[in-house]
Amino acid sequence: MKKIKAFFIPWLLIGQILFLPIFFLPRMALAEDQPLPLEVSIKTASLFLLPDIASYFNPDYLYLDLIINPGEGIVNAIHSGINFDPTKLKYVNNIKEQSFCSFYNDELLNENTGYFSFSCGTNENFINSTTAIVRLTFQKLETGWTKLNILDESEVLAHDSLGSNILLSKETHNIYLTK
Repeated sequence: MKKIKAFFIPWLLIGQILFLPIFFLPRMALAEDQPLPLEVSIKTASLFLLPDIASYFNPDYLYLDLIINPGEGIVNAIHSGINFDPTKLKYVNNIKEQSFCSFYNDELLNENTGYFSFSCGTNENFINSTTAIVRLTFQKLETGWTKLNILDESEVLAHDSLGSNILLSKETHNIYLTK
């Protein structure tokens, strides 16, 4: 019996040495093809509206810039939904010339409910500082206080290969309309 054990053990070891690379090489190749987990982006961005100076000199129209502050993030796409009172404001148009975005899509307007939304992005001009995205023009219909809300559907997407939403805060803009 001692001879049999001595005879089978070396052949068994040699078989394991030859067999292990064949068994593990395909698994190692598969592991190399798996993407490494990326860091989770931290929510640091904010969206808010600022009245343009032209609003103070034109009694019939209100000009608002939608501003993004990316915080610590790097941004390449945005979706924003804005709600306004259609009895006090009428959406006229938007100007995109100052924006970092190179393309816009999904622009929606519902004048009856006072809803405007758009999506925009870029493949080349990523932003990491506070900047205007779009200038909105409204016609003033009545005087008095009104609100413009940046809705919960809004997103600021990070340039992190995942499109992580890094929007932390959005402001409700209260404004007094005069004519």
